[in-house]
Amino acid sequence: MSDLFCIYEIKGTEDEEALFQAISPDRQAHVLAASAETVRRERLFSSYLCEALLREAGYAGALYYSYTKRGKPYIEGGLYLSISHSFPFVAAAVAGEPVGIDIECLDEVKRKGWKAVARSRFGSVRGEEWAQKGDFVSFLSYFTRAEAFAKRSDIPLAELLTNEKWEEEAAAVSITKRAGGSIYTVAGPALRESSPPTLLS
Repeated sequence: MSDLFCIYEIKGTEDEEALFQAISPDRQAHVLAASAETVRRERLFSSYLCEALLREAGYAGALYYSYTKRGKPYIEGGLYLSISHSFPFVAAAVAGEPVGIDIECLDEVKRKGWKAVARSRFGSVRGEEWAQKGDFVSFLSYFTRAEAFAKRSDIPLAELLTNEKWEEEAAAVSITKRAGGSIYTVAGPALRESSPPTLLS
């Protein structure tokens, strides 16, 4: 099986009904369970992206998902999945070993007040250091790396941050890039970036 990831920016011109019909019943239910329209669309696009990557990677079985105790989806038989969304961006990764992906929209984080995010997610000391630096792009690189590595490890971010060596360990297995109005990190094997699948291309 190929190890793949893809990021996509929602344009608003896609056929969302066709995307919905193309995903598995499990993911359809996940989409319909969203109460907010933006979250519904994020779930729709990230679900379609993930399932398209599974097929591209060579998975031909039925798409029945299992979930870890933290709610991370996986496919029985050793297929690892990770999805992320920060409107209008979505991202997905599939691999034969644990994988994590995180994407953040630069404009959204800036609008929400990234310094408050830094302080709340990384504690008063480290968070304050980031807030004082005043460089939210560098912070987002750090943030997505932490989130992606926590997803790969299937542990809460707060628990990851208690490991003094997490940054060194994450650097060995992750890539962080800026793409358009987003920053993303993939943590796991050497994944190949895929082009947007059918219905998105």
